[in-house]
Amino acid sequence: MTHAYHQPISVTLTDGAPATPATPATICWRGIAYHVLEVFETWHLMDRWWERERERPEGPGAPGSSTQGPSDRTYYRLRCASVHDELICEVYFDAAGDLWVLERVYD
Repeated sequence: MTHAYHQPISVTLTDGAPATPATPATICWRGIAYHVLEVFETWHLMDRWWERERERPEGPGAPGSSTQGPSDRTYYRLRCASVHDELICEVYFDAAGDLWVLERVYD
């Protein structure tokens, strides 16, 4: 079972070697830092790629903002641990909105 959150988070990345892209090393959610222990899976979603990028209006949720229109997201399914807790989650980087989002946490 999973719980969807869709909440912005802070992420630090690993130092990507030339042949290896950077991946999340630490995520901070609800004021707690979780160290990434394992990256289970990575995938890329670029929907509506055929549409030309529009000029972005001001403010979240405005027509044409990252909540509508084309998106370019890189997803990661991670196993993370804090001092008190461990979690398996999916996070993504939204290139269109330039932000990291915690999408879901697995029970």
